[in-house]
Amino acid sequence: DLHVRSRRQRQMCIRDSLATGAGNNIGMATYSNVTEAWDYFQSNSIGLGSFDSGIGYAIKRSASGNISFTGTFNDADVNVNWISRNTNGFNLIGNPYLASVSVAELLNENPTILEELTIWLWDQAQDSYVQKNLIEDAEIAPGQGFFVLAKTAGNFTITEAMQSHATDTFQKGTSSRPEISLFMNNGAENRTADILYLDGATTGWDNGYDSSIFEGLDNESQLYTQTVENSTGKKLGIQSLPNSDYENRIIPIGLKATAGKELTFTVNAKNLPEGIMVFLEDRLHNTTTRLDEANSAFKTVLNTDQDGVGRFYLITSSTDQTLSVDDVNLSRTHVFMSANRTLKITGLQSDKATLKMHSILGNTIINTTLNSAASMQFKLPSHIKQGVYIVSVTTEHGSTCLLYTSPSPRDLSTS
Repeated sequence: DLHVRSRRQRQMCIRDSLATGAGNNIGMATYSNVTEAWDYFQSNSIGLGSFDSGIGYAIKRSASGNISFTGTFNDADVNVNWISRNTNGFNLIGNPYLASVSVAELLNENPTILEELTIWLWDQAQDSYVQKNLIEDAEIAPGQGFFVLAKTAGNFTITEAMQSHATDTFQKGTSSRPEISLFMNNGAENRTADILYLDGATTGWDNGYDSSIFEGLDNESQLYTQTVENSTGKKLGIQSLPNSDYENRIIPIGLKATAGKELTFTVNAKNLPEGIMVFLEDRLHNTTTRLDEANSAFKTVLNTDQDGVGRFYLITSSTDQTLSVDDVNLSRTHVFMSANRTLKITGLQSDKATLKMHSILGNTIINTTLNSAASMQFKLPSHIKQGVYIVSVTTEHGSTCLLYTSPSPRDLSTS
């Protein structure tokens, strides 16, 4: 995507070098969030009219080469007043300056108009749009286009003071933070989902530190995660988690892929605590594969099209989680009581589970069906007093019965 920098430039100067497509389409387009598609310029139109500062354009040449633009130097603030919500809310904007612009400054300047504090940039190496947020202050190159997701119609502001002379737009610098990059290859495309461990992050939605994948255009291949707790349904390309409690943390993996293709999953894990391993669980086949070792990978061929979560989960643990069909049990299921009197269940490996909690006198406090979510929570009734309680989790693989003797925080699984 390329943003045209001057209010006075005209498409006539580059029309002969643009690619051609169906009908009269030529290789220049704006993005429409009404049709959720590119709105192409036409070869039979005489190139009259000006390009507005702040609007993004996609450009494709008929052959490799340079595209030159001339116009008036822009040294003032820019208010993009056409930003709209419409069908999907994605808007293509452009850097209107001859210097780079800070992603963090752009997001912090426009928090009320954006659905989430994320921008999406085209990455030729991945052949897809990649998400950037407040975690790393990436730079948008001069003239570069980028997408934002609008919450409401209004002005998107880009100020002259945001300009810098950084040259590195895409590449990450060296970081000591713990992180996991999950990769999926379908033989033709590569997709990535990042899990970052940060002080102050939560297991729920953290705006500016969690970022959705780009869905402004149809894509046959997707890889993403969902939040460990309190899922909003967002498909996350970046998920930030607390830099603690790695043990048996289970992260739902979402996938969109076509049946019949071989999928290969790998990970790149950096700076994790000593002894923590990374596993990919396939709940359809009840298998778990360690992926953080050198040259390790998980391969599978889908029998049906996949679109959603529920089959694959990423697990971090200091104990070997590798299981086969014959030895699946409840060893990964943990039951906790949190400080706010909430019962939490993690690590279920079945979509047919039952949770029961009884008092020592046999009174039923909780009796409910569980699904295969990575974690579930139940708020205890306010009348529950300190005492002895019995908690049981039952699946087709077996059952576990636990004693709980106080409403203070603890892992009931060791009782």
